Amino acid sequence: MAGPYIVSIFLLSWQGSFGGTGLIPFGWDMVLGVILSVACLWLAMKDSLDVEHAAEHRSHALEID
Repeated sequence: MAGPYIVSIFLLSWQGSFGGTGLIPFGWDMVLGVILSVACLWLAMKDSLDVEHAAEHRSHALEID
């Protein structure tokens, strides 16, 4: 699910002050980038497998090979 993150970072960069249009002023573009990154990290951790399920998937994958 990296697509939405990549598109969001692209749009933020495009509208930001680092070579973008400057619509989002310096400082605010950095704050929005941090908020976006933390939100994506939170979603990734929320949707990740717990240790037991990950181990089960790894052992099943090893059985197939």
